[in-house]
Amino acid sequence: MKASIGQTTSVLAEAVDFYPTLAALVGLPAPESAGQQINGTSLVPAFDDPEGSAGMKDAAYSQFAKPSRARPFVFWPTPQRNA
Repeated sequence: MKASIGQTTSVLAEAVDFYPTLAALVGLPAPESAGQQINGTSLVPAFDDPEGSAGMKDAAYSQFAKPSRARPFVFWPTPQRNA
């Protein structure tokens, strides 16, 4: 871990990677070993070797929920500012 202090990496990360990464960093068992089916990948190898772990993921995906199929371009109501 100390090798990664002040280093950058080109590893792609997604929000689903937080849980398995944090579980590994604090010493908890891997979520899969407890029977949990998750989509995330532990990014601990990127902390151990920031430069050598560049090929961990080929792509990172994100999704924005839409409120309805009937009106896919109408987004959730946003609170008014300064109201």
